[in-house]
This record gives sequence, structure tokens and C-alpha cells, in this order.
Amino acid sequence: MSLKRLGILHIADLHYGLSEHSRLDKAKISVRLKKDIGPDDPKGIFLGRIPSLAQKHKVDMLAFTGDLGFGDDSMAMEEGIEYLSTLGERLSILPEHVVISPGNHDLDRKNASGKEFALLMEKCTAKKFTVSDRENPACIKINDIPVLSLNTCLGGTEHAFYDMPEVFWDKIREILTNIDVLDETLLSEVPEVIKSQLKMAAMDIPAIGQRQCDHAEKCLSDMDGNFAIIIGHHNPLPTHMIVVRPYAEVIDAGRLIFNLLSNERRIIFLHGHTHCDTALLTRAPGIPDSGLMACIGATGLHTIPGSTSSISFIDVLADDKPDFLCAIVYRYQLQGSNFVQGSPFFVWDEGMRTNKSSISIEKLEAGKTFTVEEIEKELDQGTIDHEKLAIELLRHRMTHQIEIQDVDRDIEDWRIFVNK
Repeated sequence: MSLKRLGILHIADLHYGLSEHSRLDKAKISVRLKKDIGPDDPKGIFLGRIPSLAQKHKVDMLAFTGDLGFGDDSMAMEEGIEYLSTLGERLSILPEHVVISPGNHDLDRKNASGKEFALLMEKCTAKKFTVSDRENPACIKINDIPVLSLNTCLGGTEHAFYDMPEVFWDKIREILTNIDVLDETLLSEVPEVIKSQLKMAAMDIPAIGQRQCDHAEKCLSDMDGNFAIIIGHHNPLPTHMIVVRPYAEVIDAGRLIFNLLSNERRIIFLHGHTHCDTALLTRAPGIPDSGLMACIGATGLHTIPGSTSSISFIDVLADDKPDFLCAIVYRYQLQGSNFVQGSPFFVWDEGMRTNKSSISIEKLEAGKTFTVEEIEKELDQGTIDHEKLAIELLRHRMTHQIEIQDVDRDIEDWRIFVNK
């Protein structure tokens, strides 16, 4: 048995160039004092927190789920790439383990030779980052765990009907862009927020695309194991932001999700774009032994009004033999001039209950804290290896019979509190 672990730093939506004004700009204090206070933007504040966070979390991979800049500002994109490079260096992450899924602000979705996308690929290649192109997911292994980056920025509506002439879609875009010319009766029935979003989307709804889906499934089938990390810019499962941003959801993710679940794969899917923190889990209906997909979204490190910047550290523990996958998510939100950790939460397969566990914790005294070594003695489990015992303890943690402290550290350093 080999318990595989992968530490991930998940960042989304940097949006360089959107608004670089400091919150201290209007403060009536000297320039020198402002400088002494230090960085005031989320990106700068987070960089300053890296030394202390690196002591708490082991990071093997930086997952960036899109939108380096804003609009078509090439300078902003380059700033974003340099920021990711700096993060990787400070966390001692291998360049190829900086995995990127392009966002809608990183490329021209309506033009295969768009200058933004060409620039993105050029800069990422120079940095040796891992990034998906238009039709092929980027597939690598980190700590023996498959990692895929998808490009979710294909124009979904246009790709749904391949035989329609381009002039047809040009006309549709023109109509939507000029939605205000609709008949007054019809126009009055369209909410203001939907009008603006239709203009922005202009039928260019996010999608994965048939060819990329096929490549992703083949990539996974060629790799050992039944679990994987997949990243994409847009969310494959609807979030509450779908009401405000009707074009946010990947419209053709259903087939990919169902095929993955039907083949009993366990997937952690990381995304951005929605500018909100989310954690959703799905299983295939009517299939008793289906896999699962857990979709985790992060707000990002931007200065967009109305949202609070956040990032996530995710500790993934997995093993093929007992079909085990568990992710512990540590989410940090910007509060004032610091990133503060919220309560960590677990993501796991609900089918992995303690009836599959090979140990019983009934002998353990309630209200007491144990080390792993002490539990081995109490349960007379001297022959079981630490990694297998860790899986069994995590199973019992899922039913809240125990709490595990320092779970992001080595197994020998865990502290297990018995609730029962």
C-alpha cells in the first residue's frame, strides 16, 4: 500500500490591470508612511505571507485557474506570469509543476491565432510552465497523481453546430451586442443584469469541446489509478453565481463528468472565474459504485468590488487499493492587511464509510488525544503500516467519530482526538 499525497496551492483570477489603485491612496498620510505600511493589494499581501504559510503547508503544485490580466492588456498578462513565477520560486515548486488553465481574459476565444493566447503560450513555454492548448489538455504526474489542465474557453455555442456558416454566428453576435434594439415589449421582460451579461457573452459561452474531452479521457485511461486532479477556468457544476453570470458554467461538461463517474474515477476539479468560494460534489445517479467529482472554486487575488480575495491550500491523500480519495481544504481570506485561515474542511467520497474500515476505535477513550503510535498500541495494530492506519483514521474522521489535528504534517505528527 502506498498513500499518495499532493499539496496544492490553488490561485485564480489575478486580473492584473483591472485596478491597481491602493486602498491607501486617499489616506491623508505621508508617502513614506504608506511605504512603511507595506503592500496594500491582495497579490502583494499574499507574497508577504508566503514564508509563514510555507511552514504550515507542503506545496508540490501551483494550480492557477485562469485570468492573469483583464481585457487584452499584454503587459498585464506578463505581470501575471511573473507573479506566478515568483510564487513558484518562493515555494520551491518545480516550474513544470506550475499548472495553468487559461481564462477568458487570457486569450481571444473567437480567433485561433489570437494574440493573447499566442503570447500566453510563448511566455509559459519560456518559464517551462504546464498549460493546456486549444484542443489538448496538459497531462502530467506529480507525486504519482495524474494532473490535467483543460482549456474551458472554447466558444461553446458556436462549436455546438459545426456546419453553420461563420456569417450566421457573426449576425447572432451583432444582434446580442445590440440587444437594446429589441422590441420594447420584449426588452421590458429582460432583467437589466441579464442584458449586460448577454452583451458580454455574445454567444461565446465557455465549453471544453468534443476533441479535448476525448483527449482528456484517453489521457486518464493511459494513467494508472482511478483518481486525478483536473483544473479549468470555468466551473463544470452550476454555482449560485450562475444567476448573475449566466455564461459562467461550462455548457458541455456533462458528458465528460458522466463518463468519468461511470468509470468510477474520483476527481478533484479546481476552477476560478466565478469570483466566489465554492465546494460542490456530485456522483452519477443510478450507478451504485460510481466515482465522484468534487468541484472547488476560489475567489482569486483581485481587487474587484464586492468580493473578498481568497486562495486555498489543498492536501490530497489517495490510494488505489482501497479506492480512497480525501482532500483537506485550507481556505485563506483577505481580512484587512492579512490572509486569515478559515476552518479547514474535508472532501471525500461519501461511499467510503467506516463499514469498509478494517479497524474499530471502540477501545479508545472518549475525550482523549492520541498520537498515531499510541493508537497502534491501544488497538494492538503493531503489524499495520502507518499509511494504512492513516487511511482507516481518515475514514473514521469522515463520520466525526474522531478529529485529526496537524493532518497536513507527517502521519507520525498527527494528533487524534476521540469524539465518541
